[in-house]
Amino acid sequence: MPIGKIKDAAKQDPEVRKQILNTVEEIYIQLASLRSLLKADGTTSIKELKKNVTPKEKNLERAISSCIEQGLIEKVDPPQRNGLLPMLLRLIGFSMDVNASYRLTKEGRVLAEKL
Repeated sequence: MPIGKIKDAAKQDPEVRKQILNTVEEIYIQLASLRSLLKADGTTSIKELKKNVTPKEKNLERAISSCIEQGLIEKVDPPQRNGLLPMLLRLIGFSMDVNASYRLTKEGRVLAEKL
């Protein structure tokens, strides 16, 4: 959802905002469940459904990147680990982004509080 639309939603009445967020979440879950069942040829377990409803890593990364570009969140660099293995991994260019952390910017906090 582009920033303009998120900001537009944030301007709505609190009950309308809640309804919008609940509707978006419900639609996402329904679509992801249908896609999962289609791939499973119609039958799957609740465990598999839960796994498939969770956003895919690339989609999550894309959403995080979009939030960063929009100035809503920022990456927090974790403290550098010392030791031979972390040093070697950094030397060969291996990123340890699995431990990346993010925080809201001032604008992101204001927007999140409105939502």
